[in-house]
Amino acid sequence: MDILGADDMKWYVRIVAKIVQNKLQKEMIDKYHIRIPEGKTFIDLVHDDLRMCPNQGIRKIYKKLLLAGEAMPTQHHSSMIVDLGSFILWITFKDTAYRDPLFWIMDGLLSDPDFKNDIQQLVVKNPKDWYCPQWIASKKETKRLKDEGKLEEFSLSPAEKIFVPELQINNINNELKKQIERERLKNV
Repeated sequence: MDILGADDMKWYVRIVAKIVQNKLQKEMIDKYHIRIPEGKTFIDLVHDDLRMCPNQGIRKIYKKLLLAGEAMPTQHHSSMIVDLGSFILWITFKDTAYRDPLFWIMDGLLSDPDFKNDIQQLVVKNPKDWYCPQWIASKKETKRLKDEGKLEEFSLSPAEKIFVPELQINNINNELKKQIERERLKNV
C-alpha cells in the first residue's frame, strides 16, 4: 500500500540529492583540489570507493545494494536504492562520527537471535516478488488486456487493481463485511 504523501517527499529527496551531489562535486574541485575525471560524477567516486572498500562488511552491504537496484524494473527506483543507499553507506563508513554507531547497530542486529524471526514476520520476499517489479508487471498486463480489447480504456487489470490504495481498502472492507456476515449466519 502506498504511503500517502510520500511521492512528493521522494521527489524532494531526489532533487536535494542532485543539488548536494553537484555542490559536493564543485566543492571537491574548488576547495579540496580533487580532480574528478572527465565523464565521472561525485556519486561515481562514491561507488568506486565502496567497490574498493577494505572493510569486507561494508563491501557486502554495498553488493547487496547493487543487487537490490538490479532487481528494480525502472531506473528511478534503482537509483533511489543504489545511489542514495550507497551515499548513506559511504558517509556512515567514511565519517568517523557515524562509523562506530553503524557497526554497533549492525552488531546488535546480527547478534540478536530473534532478529531474523522479527523480519520474517514482515514477509521477506525475493526480488521478483517486490512491490515495484510486481507493479510494473501489472501495468504491462493492463496494457496487454487493453490492446487485446479485453479491458476498457480506463479500466485496470485485476493484477493492477491490487496496487490502487482505494481499491485495496474497498477489497479489505468487502472481505471484512463477508466475514462478519458469515459469522452472523453461524450464530443464527
